[in-house]
Amino acid sequence: MTMAFVALILGLVGILILFTIVYPKYYKSKINKNLASGKPIRTIEPIYIYGGLMFLIIIILGITTLTSIRTLESNVSVLSSKVQSLEFDNKRLLEDVWTLDENVNRAITANSYIQFIEFEVIDEVENETDMYNVKLTFLLTKNSEGSDVYLVIESNSGTESYPLEELSSRQSIELQLGLKEDYTLYIEVDNGIETEVYDFEPFNLYYYLMDRFSVYLEFDTQGDEAIFNYYINNSWENPSVGVPVEGLKIEEVHVVIKSNDIIISDEKYTTANVASSHSEIYSRLFKYDMGGDLSGSFQIIITITDNYGIVYSNIPTQR
Repeated sequence: MTMAFVALILGLVGILILFTIVYPKYYKSKINKNLASGKPIRTIEPIYIYGGLMFLIIIILGITTLTSIRTLESNVSVLSSKVQSLEFDNKRLLEDVWTLDENVNRAITANSYIQFIEFEVIDEVENETDMYNVKLTFLLTKNSEGSDVYLVIESNSGTESYPLEELSSRQSIELQLGLKEDYTLYIEVDNGIETEVYDFEPFNLYYYLMDRFSVYLEFDTQGDEAIFNYYINNSWENPSVGVPVEGLKIEEVHVVIKSNDIIISDEKYTTANVASSHSEIYSRLFKYDMGGDLSGSFQIIITITDNYGIVYSNIPTQR
């Protein structure tokens, strides 16, 4: 439709130009002949021809434009219907993906031998750096009945194997784990004929413990002031028997704020704003007069130390 519209415009403009050049010559020649022969002048003046042509062009352009608009509205309506159909298909596809994920999880659970429950730090290993006594609590599934089942833990330091009881109730094992060492946990099942491996589970104690923190940061400017706000939530479950109750609480929050790599605040806090038996919240609002110079970069660095003495840095934040 666009090419046809352009062709029509070019054609009308060409006709108008042709009349503008040719008709005045014809009109002048006709007038001179009629005057020489004494005949009356009956030739239409160019101004009326131009006016008629312009009126005709306006009518044609109006009709063409109206037709184009109606066609465009129809195309928009069709496109809108397609978009709605696509959104519906995407929603249905997402639901299918969720259903598939649920089915996969059910299949995995149905074939699993162990359900990992939690890792709990008991205390630091004496005379060792970043080594902790950890209590692993879990459930065995009914698939384990009638077989010899072992929990195997692999790391760069070696492989350890622990025999498990043949039952589906809750049980625990005490381990010695490096704070920042990467482990792979899995189950070996010996049914008397062959040994098979199930339920691979990557594990890192440091990141496992860090997951209990939720950190939110906000930054804004107002006039000459830079405004920083941080919010830390520390949440944990009830510890099991033999695990220190106070271990996962925060001992200290260290906050450093930099402007263009220059420290403008360095403060430590040991008292939570809000605390309960299973959580605590640290929150602070900082305002600094930058003297009107708010250019450059700002950085807020939060370091958390808990009652085990573990120091957490580079904690993922949300804004």
